[in-house]
Amino acid sequence: MQQINWGIIGPGSIASAFAHSIQGASNSKLISVYGRSKDKTKTFANKFEIAAHHDLTEFIKDAKIDAVYIATPHSEHFTFTLEAITNGKHVLCEKPFTMNAFESMTLLNLARSSNIFLMEAYICLLYTSPSPRDRQKSSM
Repeated sequence: MQQINWGIIGPGSIASAFAHSIQGASNSKLISVYGRSKDKTKTFANKFEIAAHHDLTEFIKDAKIDAVYIATPHSEHFTFTLEAITNGKHVLCEKPFTMNAFESMTLLNLARSSNIFLMEAYICLLYTSPSPRDRQKSSM
């Protein structure tokens, strides 16, 4: 399996968890981070020994980046995902994926027509349906 080189948009705490997780992946490598705050982005980059970018165009056009993880505030997901897809990057975007159905369908259609992998980052560690006894208790 070929290695996937990742870039992160948004150097916050969720991105830090992703960065730690990716270190254990055999086919993935974190190589870059983009953020608007120079200090926060530089600190994040130094912590994970990756490149820091403060210019989105420079980051998103980096040919070494195969995929981006978007960990920004919800209201920015659409814009950053659109930029990534438009520039040929595969995308893993934190939830919620977008703010409405129109934005979601726009990105899904663009990704499909561009042959780009697009996924919402959602984890469910354990989901159990209520047992018959729990259902009976809740109906009382």
